[in-house]
Amino acid sequence: MSLQNSHTPGPWFATWNHQNVKSAESICHIYPESQRGDRFLMEVGVVYCASPGTEAEANARLMATAPELLEALNAAYVALARHADDPKVGKALVLVGNAINKAEGC
Repeated sequence: MSLQNSHTPGPWFATWNHQNVKSAESICHIYPESQRGDRFLMEVGVVYCASPGTEAEANARLMATAPELLEALNAAYVALARHADDPKVGKALVLVGNAINKAEGC
């Protein structure tokens, strides 16, 4: 398993300082950390929710951590693979491998 750079490199950050004028929903924009402070940012994702503190806000925070989570999964896979003969480790290795494959579109 290895990180395929087919996604926008992380880390990413989420910001909630926008309002949808038409519906008064909160809008969360997710951006690459490398663009923090830039005037024109390329969005990685957008999440709409009725109000901050909702499930949608938690989802946006989770999405913003996706690059770091994928990096951690890749590191965990390498470490776990050294002990794949242990049944407990073997199950964890399968779970980690499945998550990496899902994230990488395999």
